[in-house]
Amino acid sequence: MPRFRELSREMQARDDFIARPKNEREALRLQLLNGAWLNALKGSPYYGELARRLKLPDHFGSFEEYSSLVPATPKSALRMAADGFKLCGWRRGKWMATGGSTGVPVRVFWGLRGHLQSLRDQYWARSWWGIEPFDRQAMLWGHERSHGSGLAGNVRRIAVPLVDKLRRRIRFTAYKLDAESLRRYYDVIAGFGPKSLYAYASAAHLLALANRGREPLPRPLQAAFLAAEPVIDAFRESIREVFGCPCAGEYGSIDCGMIAYEHPRGGYRIFERSVYVETVPRGEGFEILVTQLRDTGFPLFRYEVGDMTSAPLMRGANGWEMLANVEGRSYDMLHGPGGAVVYGGAVTQIIKQLPDVAIFAVRQKRDFSISIEIQTCSGNDLAEAEKARIAREVGEILGPVPVEIRRVESLERTAAGKHRWITSELNTPQGAREK
Repeated sequence: MPRFRELSREMQARDDFIARPKNEREALRLQLLNGAWLNALKGSPYYGELARRLKLPDHFGSFEEYSSLVPATPKSALRMAADGFKLCGWRRGKWMATGGSTGVPVRVFWGLRGHLQSLRDQYWARSWWGIEPFDRQAMLWGHERSHGSGLAGNVRRIAVPLVDKLRRRIRFTAYKLDAESLRRYYDVIAGFGPKSLYAYASAAHLLALANRGREPLPRPLQAAFLAAEPVIDAFRESIREVFGCPCAGEYGSIDCGMIAYEHPRGGYRIFERSVYVETVPRGEGFEILVTQLRDTGFPLFRYEVGDMTSAPLMRGANGWEMLANVEGRSYDMLHGPGGAVVYGGAVTQIIKQLPDVAIFAVRQKRDFSISIEIQTCSGNDLAEAEKARIAREVGEILGPVPVEIRRVESLERTAAGKHRWITSELNTPQGAREK
């Protein structure tokens, strides 16, 4: 069929592009950047005004010149005036919104061409792990609220199961993660026989924990693709133990599409033909900035996507740009009464040392107090000595703050079905950040 032949050509084009010498790839990417920038100057009110105000050129001789002249685009700018980013004129596509757990989602427009480019990047990356676009897949992803309301929501409720069937996918909601549901999901997966699993990272971990010690799947999975949340070692270990397969982290977002994918040889390989990524020092880590090179009709230049990595941008074989990891949101910060501002990963590392911890959430109130809710593998409470150690070490990092630790049966997820490791009411004047 013509559509499948086009997909095959697109996959091959990505192979051919990354096989080129680094200097040739950079020249092609610079052409894409200058084309996107020129279109934005002509058609995007936000960037047109920015260029006039700062007297920016209409093209750049290098990425270094671009990064030195163009200021970062804050997420708040999209939140306040998303219509000002979209290119003028009509194009086929749709508006989408991030999963804003606080009720302040960011709206972005995705033209059909750009959407297909991002989707094909995802397919291409999965092929590194031996998974083809129409192989059977189990998804622990999505939820009833994601369909929306009204007529459009009702249409999506009907369409999604039909599309899943055509695409040979089976989907489980991320909102029912109790042990009974997770064991039932495993039974259905065993009968369905997928080659891969696609899931929120923490949800896949809970699925594995709930089915430890059970009969292995008749057909072991070939890969588990974990998205939307940081992928930690405990997740990889539990999934390999239960499903017998490696994990691959997927890094993307509603606002930027696919950004990078974990490669079998290590590192999150950036989709160089589709995005330009920078890492900017911030605190003890590096904030990620993304420039959209796809034809989305919604330009984004040096966009503060809101994520952190532990190391500056790296280069692998043939100069292929990659991220060491994706550690979490840039606003996952905790605050001490004495003025300390600490990346939440410092606190999560303390809790991860306990072998019985399955998943947890750290929440900070405006009075600086810390509440830690923990779901354990055994279902038993932590020992008092373990709680005391966590409280003491948190205090050493943040200063004298009250720390409450309690075990819970399950943890509440965001409206988008994701898990938030760190939440602090002190991160914004309104006490809220979008997811």
